[in-house]
Order: sequence, then C-alpha cells, then structure tokens
Amino acid sequence: MQASYLKPIGAALSTGIVMMIAVLIHNLTLGTLGVLGAFAFLAFQDRSVYYNVKAISLHGLALLVAFLLGASTAYSPWLLPFVTASLSFGAFLITKLYQIPKPDYFLC
Repeated sequence: MQASYLKPIGAALSTGIVMMIAVLIHNLTLGTLGVLGAFAFLAFQDRSVYYNVKAISLHGLALLVAFLLGASTAYSPWLLPFVTASLSFGAFLITKLYQIPKPDYFLC
C-alpha cells in the first residue's frame, strides 16, 4: 500500500462487506469475522510477502490459542486463575525479551 489513507478504507470495506452480509442473513455473530478481517488487513506492512504471510499466520495462531484458552475456562472455571497467570507471565517474558517499551504486555 503506497498511500496511508488506503489502509483504513480497505479495513472499513473488509469489515463492512462482512457486516452487510451478516445483517442480510440475520446472523450478527458473523460480524466478529469482519472485525478480525479488518485487523488482519491492517497488519500488512510494506515489507516482503514472506514477512506478511508469517505475521498473519502468527496472528491467526494467537487468535486460535486465545479462543481455546477462553473455551477451556468456560468449561472448567477453576482454570481461569491459572490461564490468566500463565498469559500474564508469558506476556511479561516476551516484552522483557524483545524489550518492548511501555505499555509493555498490553500490546501483546
């Protein structure tokens, strides 16, 4: 993308098209896919194709892991403190390892 104003327009279109379909078929839960599509669209950068494929794949893997962790705590509520502690500790380690500045692990 050469112009910076094209990214928000593309994200709005990728969200809007899915939301319009969701409204037409009366299934607004489909709208969550539109939001994820917009985030994936905004994650593309002006780098190599390999970098973008790797970044989008890691993004999708992180979303899958987050979903599975959330589903596991829904079925076993006693896992919630352990999952929360594990995620916080993992995010803390990642931000210290890669020296991510404040707000630290809120960006993970």
